[in-house]
Amino acid sequence: MATGLQNYVVLDFEGTPTNPSQSSYVVVENGKIVSTYNRLGALEAKAVKQLLELKQTHFFIAHRHATELTFLREQHPYPAPQHSHVQYPPQAKWGPWLDTWLLGGRYLKLTSLELGNVINSLGLQDNLTFLAKPYVLNGTYHNALYDCLGTHLVYQHFLTTLSSIELQQNVIH
Repeated sequence: MATGLQNYVVLDFEGTPTNPSQSSYVVVENGKIVSTYNRLGALEAKAVKQLLELKQTHFFIAHRHATELTFLREQHPYPAPQHSHVQYPPQAKWGPWLDTWLLGGRYLKLTSLELGNVINSLGLQDNLTFLAKPYVLNGTYHNALYDCLGTHLVYQHFLTTLSSIELQQNVIH
């Protein structure tokens, strides 16, 4: 197992970048979930601050990271507008990222890389149902927190089946 890649934040947003209906993330350290964030609507300022702090020691994971990056940039662009209450360091940017959709496209032979297809092809649906019980009532795909938990399981699969070199080669900066 690649030990340097065990601290990460899984992000998922639902809705549109200009009008998010749900914002969620899961913080994982040493392969274990240590906290979750789930909110209807856009990220709160305290969550943005936490993500800015976490990105110093964690990397971001998403299933189709370009979507999550678009949400982040739309809601909290770098540099912050003058009227913003969020202050960004000058070198700040969102990332680095690992994308389970891209990993699935590279290492799985699937006709569809939708999260549910990837979960099912890897035999992880029962694990996801069990993992989600304490966090999500009646979990279904396109619930942002449920998707974060599913993406976490997919990443854990790749973490145990790929070498750290293979994973490092897939980091998006």
